[in-house]
Amino acid sequence: LGSKVKNERLKLEEVLFDEYIRKGSRNESWVSDGEIVYREPDGSVMLHNVATDWKKILASNASLVKRNPLFVILVRFSSINVDRYLLSADQKYILLMTEMVFKNMYSYRAKYKIYDTRNSAIDQFEIDTVEGDFDYVEWGPKRTQMVVVSKNNILYIPSYERRERAQQLTNSGREGVIYNGIPDLLYEGKSHVIMNVQAQPLVYI
Repeated sequence: LGSKVKNERLKLEEVLFDEYIRKGSRNESWVSDGEIVYREPDGSVMLHNVATDWKKILASNASLVKRNPLFVILVRFSSINVDRYLLSADQKYILLMTEMVFKNMYSYRAKYKIYDTRNSAIDQFEIDTVEGDFDYVEWGPKRTQMVVVSKNNILYIPSYERRERAQQLTNSGREGVIYNGIPDLLYEGKSHVIMNVQAQPLVYI
């Protein structure tokens, strides 16, 4: 594996102190113990097995279909400003985080789009029972399960294709008072919603 490394190697201190991110990483996200999703300079999104060096194009920068109630339009993937990429467990969809706005050091609100890796279609991620942006959205460990936090309350979606069946798990959330499933200044971190590999039960703070 060492002979395949041509560029400067990543140093431990760069990871610990976020120097790698500040230098301009390609927005990598781990999707398994040995695979990452990242964006190429041309805008394409890749799946990379770091052990075997195998790569797969998940989203080409070629024109993609953006659905509209009345018509479809063609856009280029690189024109979408994405803050984070999340691949579903079955690799059918990529969750695209956009327009992220931090509320404090550890929590934020954002909009999301869904990219279909099978037909290059992209749609705005919406739930009928949720208004406005989301506090947190994440795929579950099986197929297209999802966990959503909106207005400090948690919703569970058994399948993205049937997101109209979203189940609200909490209703006690209050801004600045009660935080369900998202970090606050006391519980610092990126996520406080955890699903095991069987996707049941769900644990949250």
